[in-house]
Amino acid sequence: MPQQHKCVKAVCNLNKTKQSLKSRIRVLVISLLGIVIFYRKIGEIDNTFIMDSIINFGLEFIFIVFLIWTIFKDRNDYRKNNIWTAFLPTITGFIIIIGFSSTLYIFDLRDKSPVKFSCVSKIVDFNGVHIDFREDGTYKLDNFCFGSNFYRGKYSMHDSIITLDKSNIDKVIESDRLLIRADGDKDSNGIVIKSIYQIDKQGKVINGAVDYRILENPK
Repeated sequence: MPQQHKCVKAVCNLNKTKQSLKSRIRVLVISLLGIVIFYRKIGEIDNTFIMDSIINFGLEFIFIVFLIWTIFKDRNDYRKNNIWTAFLPTITGFIIIIGFSSTLYIFDLRDKSPVKFSCVSKIVDFNGVHIDFREDGTYKLDNFCFGSNFYRGKYSMHDSIITLDKSNIDKVIESDRLLIRADGDKDSNGIVIKSIYQIDKQGKVINGAVDYRILENPK
C-alpha cells in the first residue's frame, strides 16, 4: 500500500509539473504576441500602411482567440489543483490588454482638442493631404496614399495668415506661411468657398506648391 501511495503521489506531481510547464508556455506565447503587437502598433502610430493594418488585425485576432482558449485552460487547471497561479497566463493577457489600451489612450489625447477647421489638397486621387487645425493652436497633417503619415505641430493665426512651426513637411508644405483666400465660388449651401495657399515671406503665392480647399470655414 505505501508503494502504491508513492506511485499515485508521483503521478500527481508529474501531472502538476506538466500543467505548470504548459502554463508557462501559454504565458510565453501570450507575452510574445503582446510584445509583437505592441511594438508594431506603437511603431506605426503616426505611419500606417494598408498591409500593416491587415497584418496587425491578424495578429490581434490570433491574440484574442489564444487568450479565450487560455482562459478555459486556466480554469480547468484551477479546478484540478485549486491554486490561483493557474490563472497566471490569463492575468498576463489582461495586463497586456490594459497596458496596450492605456498607451493608445495617452496617444489619443494628442488629438483631444476640437477641430477649428480642416482643409484637403485640391488634387486628390489615391493620395492627398488633409490638415486639421485645432482650437488649442495645434495642427495634424495627414499625408495619405495607401496609408497615412501623420505630422503634428503648432500654428498661430492672424487675420487670414496662418503661421506654422515648420516650413518643410513631407514635401507637401514648402512654406511656414499659409494664406486663406476666398475663390469667389459658392458651394451648394451658398457658402463662399475658401482655399489655403502657401506664400513666401513677401506674401506671394508660391507657384507649384500644393493648394488646399477648406472643408470648414475658420471662425
